[in-house]
Amino acid sequence: MSPRLYRVALRAAIGAALCVAILPAACGGEESPPARPIGDGGDEASLLGDGGTPPPEAAPPPGEPCGDLGGVELGAAWPVLGGCPKRANVTVSFTGPRTTDVKWTFAAPITGAGAVVGAGGALWIGTGDGRLVSLSAGGALRAVANVGGAVRAAAALTRSRVVVVGTDQGLVGLVPEAADAGAVDAGAVDAGDDASADGGDAGDAAPPLGARVVFRRSIGVVLSSPALAGDGTIYVTTTDGTLHAIAADGSASKWTAPTGDTSGLAPAVATNGTVYCGSSDGKLYAFSPAGALAWSVPLGAAVTAGPVVGGDENVYVGTEDGKLHEVAPDRSVRWSYPTGGPLRGAPAVLRGTVYVASEDKSVHAVATSTGKSAWTYATGGTPTAPLVARDGTIYFGSSDGRAYAVSPTGLLVWAQNLRGKARGALAISDVGALYVPTETGLVAIGP
Repeated sequence: MSPRLYRVALRAAIGAALCVAILPAACGGEESPPARPIGDGGDEASLLGDGGTPPPEAAPPPGEPCGDLGGVELGAAWPVLGGCPKRANVTVSFTGPRTTDVKWTFAAPITGAGAVVGAGGALWIGTGDGRLVSLSAGGALRAVANVGGAVRAAAALTRSRVVVVGTDQGLVGLVPEAADAGAVDAGAVDAGDDASADGGDAGDAAPPLGARVVFRRSIGVVLSSPALAGDGTIYVTTTDGTLHAIAADGSASKWTAPTGDTSGLAPAVATNGTVYCGSSDGKLYAFSPAGALAWSVPLGAAVTAGPVVGGDENVYVGTEDGKLHEVAPDRSVRWSYPTGGPLRGAPAVLRGTVYVASEDKSVHAVATSTGKSAWTYATGGTPTAPLVARDGTIYFGSSDGRAYAVSPTGLLVWAQNLRGKARGALAISDVGALYVPTETGLVAIGP
């Protein structure tokens, strides 16, 4: 064993003993320990697993993994929920963290909303107390603005650099501006207000920003993350069972369509512009870019996570009865894969494998060609929706209080204590930093 690995193993073993004897609650939350022994190392220690380090490059994926990026912010690493209009939860451009160090944490009531990452590494995340917060890549507070309602899902960064976010009051678009520019929205609050960063790099702090509201649309309660089409059209669902198509500048509604969904699932946009919506009525809907219903297909149970579109243009969607379905663009259900619990998080799909988190406390890897299991990785809690990096490493959090990196073959690469239960979708930056929402805030791991 090399000296470095010996030190890592020794640190993990000592930390595990301390956790058991002194601080068990701080080393994994209240849930039972993971089904696979991964050890523990105190508040921020990690464990290197047997998955090794994946190769830096991998074969290109079949098809177009992300769709038409014409509507998203140029140069943004993770501009929307799922990383791209298809919501595929993959990046073919970046690898994940090179270290497992927790670089900083941001304490805020983010209620499961995930972060989005713009050009230059700036992050945006909403809070349950009605704020939209921006952080630098180093964790310094850049801006905080009152958006007039609780934010329950990730924002979207548009090509025109407008930040679009849904609230329980509707849809809001904001533009960040220097606080002394005389154009700060009246709802903006001081950057030092009760938001705080722990461990951020104060050296990269810029002058505080305000935010000018450029549009508000009172369309109902928005619990979903906006989707952005190639032409800039903003798609968002409301809990009255309606899909809204909003003009790129937010000035007008282009059309609406009924979906029957009352749970607020996020829509996904295929390469050809087809908009897919899952619904609590148990159906998957497909709409043309003009708003016409192309088809709907019953899936046997309520859809409980937003659909994603793969590079093969097939749609992957999970349901309350614990099944993952692959639906072709012609509405045929190609296969249905059963897990042991409801599927609350969206799948991730890349290179012929789809990954999905189940309330059976496991992440399942399923072959897209057959619908058969490739492997299953168990944790000590309910995993979050997975994210797949360029090298094929799968990242996810868990309510057991850890973030995980698993190899493409299902072996543990590392696990990192988060000091809180993970909840909400992960995001990644262009330098490989991983952002994990927890019950108490946002945790940055690496790069």
